[in-house]
Amino acid sequence: AHGAETKEAASAEELFALFQQGCANRHVAATKMNVESSRSHLIVGVIVESRNLTNGSVNYGKLSFVDLAGSERAAKTGAGHEQLK
Repeated sequence: AHGAETKEAASAEELFALFQQGCANRHVAATKMNVESSRSHLIVGVIVESRNLTNGSVNYGKLSFVDLAGSERAAKTGAGHEQLK
């Protein structure tokens, strides 16, 4: 994805800070249906690593969070060319 970045977080606090940074970088604009309609997608993939301290085994899991931009019908929003672009 254009502009995608990979970053590491060693704690819940660091992960939350990265999530907030991603949210702050989104493009929003007012439409007839929503005061702060998102004009950009937000896709966050979180890979969780879990270590068993007793036997040393490692397990991984992945969570994907996806918020699609402007999912409402464009004709109803009154969004102009720049907002739709």
